[in-house]
Order: sequence, then structure tokens, then C-alpha cells
Amino acid sequence: MVEIIDKYTSLLHDELCERWDNWQIDLDKKEIYEVIGGLMARQVTLAACLAHAPLFWNAHGGPLVLRTMVDNCIIFAWIFEEPLERVRQYIDYGLGQEKLNIEHRKKLPESEIN
Repeated sequence: MVEIIDKYTSLLHDELCERWDNWQIDLDKKEIYEVIGGLMARQVTLAACLAHAPLFWNAHGGPLVLRTMVDNCIIFAWIFEEPLERVRQYIDYGLGQEKLNIEHRKKLPESEIN
């Protein structure tokens, strides 16, 4: 079983590298490659982690990882409709969430931060 899982994760990594190497990058739109590349790497990492954790292949653990992978697919589909505009919206959303988190943390007493 370990040999099969190792082979599978190796193939995942190889395919990610092959896709990345064959992608024609336009540096005027680098955020497209940064976001999509990050999402692809995340998808491969999630698949590899799930593959290496057979005890997690059940009705309780599996859906946690699979839902995240489905969310990634939904994000891919949304971005690919208008790549440059949607990638920028995706980045702005993430930055907005971080700013909101910082503001919430500023309101916490010092003892609650950490």
C-alpha cells in the first residue's frame, strides 16, 4: 500500500511540475500565475496529504479535506471566467480578510493575543 501511495504522490508532483514548466508566463499578468500556481500546489498538497493518511479515509475525516479540494475547484472555475479581474478580486479579498483580522486582534486584551 505504501508503495502505491508513494507512486501516486510522485505522479501528482510530476504533473504539477510539468504543467508549471509548460505554462507560458506573461509577467505583465504575474498575479494570475501566482494565484493559480498557488491553488494548484495547494490541491496537490491536499491530495498527497490525504493519500498518505489512510486512517483519515472515512466519513469523518475525508470530507474535511475533500471539501477544501472542491472549494479549490470552484475557485478555479470562477477565476478562469475572467482570469486577470478575478485573480485581483481574489487577492483583494484575502488582503481585506487579513486587515479585518488585524483590527479584531487590536481590540483584544494583550492576554488573549496568542
